[in-house]
Amino acid sequence: MDVIKILVVEDKESLRKLLVRLLQEEKYDVVGVASGEEAIEKIKREYFNLVLTDMKLPGLSGMEVLREARRSDSRTEAVVMTAY
Repeated sequence: MDVIKILVVEDKESLRKLLVRLLQEEKYDVVGVASGEEAIEKIKREYFNLVLTDMKLPGLSGMEVLREARRSDSRTEAVVMTAY
């Protein structure tokens, strides 16, 4: 079975670390980043099966991250989180 790669984009460090840890415990290959800009750099270099992103980020928004992920590879799935 192929390992599923997940990119977690969350500017709040405690939440990002929690999500990364929980997903890793489920045996997913997880990368966590704090900004949309970091996410886009990762997306340009690596394929992710899933991008889990906060909607409201400093700088680029979660929607901009999702657009880039889909542009990079249309197979990438996405989940958007928001407290609003």
